[in-house]
Amino acid sequence: MLFPIIAALPAPPWARAAGYGWLVVDMSTDIMAFNGVPVAIYLALRLGGHISSALWVMASSWQAKGATRIIGWLYALDLASYSFLAAYKGSFLVLIPSALLFPIWLVLVGRVITRIGEGEQARVGIGETQVRI
Repeated sequence: MLFPIIAALPAPPWARAAGYGWLVVDMSTDIMAFNGVPVAIYLALRLGGHISSALWVMASSWQAKGATRIIGWLYALDLASYSFLAAYKGSFLVLIPSALLFPIWLVLVGRVITRIGEGEQARVGIGETQVRI
């Protein structure tokens, strides 16, 4: 699940709330689909949740540098674009870059979170021993 990633990644509180909201909406729409709710209802809700996802990714990526920022912004723009274009035939093609960008962004985010964790451990040193948080 992405809940721990949202919690660990530096982002403004409103962006974290958008990330958590996206996960809740995403899980809810999956459950709606499994239980036979009409596609027109759950898909519209899911696409709205993608806007929350794009906000979280954009704000989190803005805090990062280099490739993490660039890949995150590209992914967020792609996802948000699809949310507004989904009603048009062939619009699913807009999502193709996201299939690559999101996993790459998650790997880069993992590196960011690891560096943050290592920095905290180094600052909490006591004498010659390290206290792990």
